[in-house]
Amino acid sequence: MTIQQEILQFLDALPIEYEYHTHHLTHTIEACLEMPFITGDVTICKNIFLCNRQQTQYYLLLLKPDTIFRTSVVSKALGSSRLSFAPEDALTGLLHLPSGSVSPLGLYFDRKHTIV
Repeated sequence: MTIQQEILQFLDALPIEYEYHTHHLTHTIEACLEMPFITGDVTICKNIFLCNRQQTQYYLLLLKPDTIFRTSVVSKALGSSRLSFAPEDALTGLLHLPSGSVSPLGLYFDRKHTIV
């Protein structure tokens, strides 16, 4: 079973309605907002996967599209001396997602609940 199939099976088992759209890989929120299925009634977030310097703590941060991301502000709020973007191997290892595909749905694979 692929990761995509596993997530869809998980969603299908929930008592919620959802729409499924495929799209090309995007690396910016601007590119996401240009997708044809993003309309006024769709909420989209900037998803950022972070870690501390030692790569022992991981964080998934969701922001409104127009929010400016400042590492120092987030570091202070989390009480972490220094945060940076998590390396690609952590993204694939913990969330089972490729670079450019950060999504809260990846938390499904964090069975040890290591991501805050």
